[in-house]
Amino acid sequence: MESPVSASQSQPDIKKFIKHMHKKIEEIRVQMFDSKQDYEKLRSEAKSLESQNNAESNDITNRILDELDRLENQFKKQINEEKTEVSFLKQQIASVTQEKIKLEQNCLLLGTRVDEAERVVGIELTLPSIEDIRHF
Repeated sequence: MESPVSASQSQPDIKKFIKHMHKKIEEIRVQMFDSKQDYEKLRSEAKSLESQNNAESNDITNRILDELDRLENQFKKQINEEKTEVSFLKQQIASVTQEKIKLEQNCLLLGTRVDEAERVVGIELTLPSIEDIRHF
């Protein structure tokens, strides 16, 4: 048989092993606690950043929508101004067209009167041309 001293030396010291295991477990527990705190901190920062990004996105979206509304109103105003100008120009064209028609009618009437006066007088009247009037 073995001696009691040799038996105790060949077997590991259970108490030391248990203490060592408790120490390792405690270290792991501390690391887990630290990791959990880091995780919670990162999670909180991520939520904060997400909230900030959402707020900035909403702000940018609202600015873009406001600018679009402003551009749309400006465009509508410009269209109305153009319609008014087109209407005015159409009236001017109609007025000028009427004046042209009146002038043409007056020219025809004047030509008829000249023809009639020539028949009555029996001589051909010569009217000065526009070039002759410009020289004066």
